[in-house]
Amino acid sequence: MTLMVAKEEEMGRDLEHLQFAEVRTARARERVNYLSKLRDASANGTPERLQAETVLANFEAIHQSMEQFCHRMRKKLIRYQLGIRSGADVMSQRMTPIHIMPMM
Repeated sequence: MTLMVAKEEEMGRDLEHLQFAEVRTARARERVNYLSKLRDASANGTPERLQAETVLANFEAIHQSMEQFCHRMRKKLIRYQLGIRSGADVMSQRMTPIHIMPMM
């Protein structure tokens, strides 16, 4: 039973981390879109355009890492939820399901 409680606490923390990461990832996507528009507003070959492309590439790489983190956390929580539903523990059958938001 203690192991079950520890797993539930871990899952709760993971779910909180995922929710936080998804909000930050959505904001990062908005930032990437904004930086893309700024880059497109600059003329080709100008120093401003080159700088904007560099900044945009960095933000896209960070955003991609954030997306991958969210994906890994979702998979982990889904695996955990499926483990509970497999019937390994009678107590686990009474647990409420996890609702994981899809990525935007």
